[in-house]
Amino acid sequence: MSNPAFTWIYDQLETRLYIQNPENEYSANFESYLFNTAKHQNTQASQTFYTFCLFRLPESGAIASISFVKKSRNTFISPAKAPFGGIQRHPDCNAYELTFFIFCIEKWAQKNNVKSLTIKSAPACYDPIFHNLLHRIYLMGEYQATEQINHHIEITNRVFNQRIKKSECRRLTKCKNAGFTVGLDQTSSSQNIYQFIRDSFLTKQYKLSISEDQFNILTTTFSKEILVFSVRDAHQLIAVCVTVRVSKNVLYNFIPTDLLSYRRFSPMVLLFEEIYNYCQKERIEIWDLGTSNDHHGIIKPGLVCFKENMGGVKSSKICYHKILV
Repeated sequence: MSNPAFTWIYDQLETRLYIQNPENEYSANFESYLFNTAKHQNTQASQTFYTFCLFRLPESGAIASISFVKKSRNTFISPAKAPFGGIQRHPDCNAYELTFFIFCIEKWAQKNNVKSLTIKSAPACYDPIFHNLLHRIYLMGEYQATEQINHHIEITNRVFNQRIKKSECRRLTKCKNAGFTVGLDQTSSSQNIYQFIRDSFLTKQYKLSISEDQFNILTTTFSKEILVFSVRDAHQLIAVCVTVRVSKNVLYNFIPTDLLSYRRFSPMVLLFEEIYNYCQKERIEIWDLGTSNDHHGIIKPGLVCFKENMGGVKSSKICYHKILV
């Protein structure tokens, strides 16, 4: 990585700022979530990245990091477009070190006429201890917290149909009796998958937040991390779920959708069983079902109900915002 643009050193801690376009990977002592890697961030924005890294001297690997882009002339946001960004850290990185890290970020921002910071954090279920620690630090630093409800499924040895509501078990049986086929889709082109998603969203009057070009870039760049599961009635595609392997322990539900004409079968239940079984096989611990808000930010009660019927558990996903003075 190039030489830092700025550094701050205090009590054997060093914060470095790298200003670059595009962003390059940095040496870290922790596994970065896919959305926090330079490779992914460079598919989300073409403008300059402002990447802050925290080091314990004389160690060479970062123990915490965060990347921002300019949302407007005086507003910095993390991430550019992904579901979350924010600070990641080594498990041993403590409150004192994180407070120093955030202090350095704010001081640089104030000196460079940045008026506000917005940080979309990972869901609490990814790392509950870190989430609670960072939440306290943000509140003490006078950040405003906007909470959304997120759902996830903890992957255990339990059989899927033992985790879901009886009504969903009946729908699962109905799908199997209908002879639908389900699995990891490795034959459909990204164009065909996108067209299915687009047409399904149009029928339901949902807003699709990703263009076909962006979808193709992601599926091409992350062919191993983006996994498409599908359900077919003979040769007809009737349900799709695009997922993202965020880390070795986390799978994220990116785009799930089905044909409205097949709702009497609920093929999404069959799809959920397949993905759950895949997570068991791959030793994935958390299946992140995401938030349940529409494109206006309004919660969708029906979607919340479905996720909880599937065994989904509520947790927090918080966006932090601070006006700098």
